[in-house]
Amino acid sequence: MSLEKAKQVKEKYAAQLSQMSGVVGVAVSNGSIQVRVRTQEEARKIPSTIEGVPVKVLVGEIRLFGPQTGRVRPVPGGVSVGLDNQPMAGTLTCRVKDNKTGKVYGLSNAHVFGTRYGLYPGLVGQTVVQPGGIDGGHDPQDVIGTVLKGHPVLPPPSPNMIDAALMTPTARDTLTATVQEIGRITLPVDPTLHLHVRKCGRTTGYTFGEVVAINSSVQLRDRSGNLLAFFVDCFEVRCIPRNIEFSAPGDSGSLIVKDESNEPVGLLFAGGEDNEGPVTIGCKATNVAQLLGVSFLEPYTTFESGFLPAAAASLLAGAFFLR
Repeated sequence: MSLEKAKQVKEKYAAQLSQMSGVVGVAVSNGSIQVRVRTQEEARKIPSTIEGVPVKVLVGEIRLFGPQTGRVRPVPGGVSVGLDNQPMAGTLTCRVKDNKTGKVYGLSNAHVFGTRYGLYPGLVGQTVVQPGGIDGGHDPQDVIGTVLKGHPVLPPPSPNMIDAALMTPTARDTLTATVQEIGRITLPVDPTLHLHVRKCGRTTGYTFGEVVAINSSVQLRDRSGNLLAFFVDCFEVRCIPRNIEFSAPGDSGSLIVKDESNEPVGLLFAGGEDNEGPVTIGCKATNVAQLLGVSFLEPYTTFESGFLPAAAASLLAGAFFLR
């Protein structure tokens, strides 16, 4: 079927199709008419052909991508989260499972959950709210759990591989097995040069990028210029297109996944700008899984459903900031 024929028939019937119950979009795709509907039940009402042109039916809505600062229940990854009584917010990475006990936890950065970070001792057991405090989250109505533990971020000269911590949810069904705008994730993979990735975060929402550097070593300093921590085996991402940011403050904790496959690549934890434009720093998801003893992938049989103001300098060039 020719593309031109499909275009002509689509234009002729677009208004009629759009008025049908549940139809949210009509387009032309590969010599066929593409009709998007909200539910599978509504999909069955769409004809398979129109004047001899095949009709392709898609099920799903189109939504505006943007900041994830609202209250969401149950809670997916990719949305605002923070500590009660703290004027800050980061991003909940996703739900993970303890390899030994099988217990389910929420994952984010150590600096989002306020665990030990360089010069700062941190506190375990703090109340976690969704959305974060700066986005209106308060105890008790927005409580989703308590901080369990973080992998300690040691002060220099000790090298650190991850910026990650866990929270215990208030109930087993508090957290979903999905990431906002991304869906269900699979097994983690290591970043490779030129790998296309994406993420959903509290501030910049859903963005696409490319891994531009691996095996990165990064120094982080606090606002007073004190060397806070030293990270190794990280990776760097730049947005597609290059002139905009892949992330911004508040996106800390966002899960960076391989485009199309949803394989976790890393946790977003810092970023900045250099002579080549905005850049984001991530710690590897494989390192997070190993050092915290957790699994990103859960069987389908399970239930469904800026803490530290800091500036930083890379060992190479450019300035990085905790997100």
